[in-house]
Amino acid sequence: MFKPILPGAMRGSIFAFLASAMGTGMFNLPYRIDQIGVVAYFIFVVCGGLFSYFGMYLISRIILKFNVESYSAMSEEAYGKWFRKVAELCLLAFPWGIVICYQVIFAKFILQLLADNFDFAFYEGTRGR
Repeated sequence: MFKPILPGAMRGSIFAFLASAMGTGMFNLPYRIDQIGVVAYFIFVVCGGLFSYFGMYLISRIILKFNVESYSAMSEEAYGKWFRKVAELCLLAFPWGIVICYQVIFAKFILQLLADNFDFAFYEGTRGR
């Protein structure tokens, strides 16, 4: 049956990274809509929703057919033992990559704020604004 995620566990950490990655993407939507237009955005949202629904449908079929309890076990039932390792690697690499990206973005953002507001020269040949 359902096993609760313990605080500090690997699964809980992965879930937290994925939730934060998906949540912060919402802040980017107004800018992207302005860039591509409302009609194109609506088409992207509908296509993304259809693909997500189709993927969810296929995953649920495999889960019900083989009565598995985890994503990696489902991957093994669908594609074999070697793909289970690939799925586990992807589940670990994606949140790690997101964290690295956020660290780089935040570091650049903080440096730019300091350079703009306090006239620090962090970059060669520049002085603040």
